[in-house]
Amino acid sequence: MSILDVLFVIAVIFAITIGLIFGGLLSNKLQEKLNSSNVLSPADVNRTNALFNKANEGLGVLDYMILGAFIFLSLGMIISAFWIQTHPAFFVVFLVIQIFVIFISNVFTEVYTKLTADPMLQPYANQYTTSRTIMQNLPFFTLIISSLVAIVMYGKGAGTTYEM
Repeated sequence: MSILDVLFVIAVIFAITIGLIFGGLLSNKLQEKLNSSNVLSPADVNRTNALFNKANEGLGVLDYMILGAFIFLSLGMIISAFWIQTHPAFFVVFLVIQIFVIFISNVFTEVYTKLTADPMLQPYANQYTTSRTIMQNLPFFTLIISSLVAIVMYGKGAGTTYEM
């Protein structure tokens, strides 16, 4: 059922966004430890700092890749919903599940908000503005995407069949 695809997409976006924040934290802490150790020579410290700066740039690019993944997964769901043969009588079931999925997306948003309110994680969360915007508005995006899926899935009529 396509509404479960919506749940899958919001769970994947949530997991990648949280992983991105913890990746930034891990990168920074590791860089601090390496810089404060006496094991590396000054030239090695400069090389590792350059490497970590490149890694942090890569994490910044990943922020925009999350937006792209969110858009393309959503479009894929909407397009694939057209090929699912359904009867309009199941629309009520779809609405009940849609409310549940919107509730779950609100839980993801609250968890994200609580995690990023932590003073240790806040600088890294603020660094990724696109992911933060998606996560703060996830219930709204879930409502829009799941409604579009419902319109495409149930708007074609009961007797319509499509052959590939």
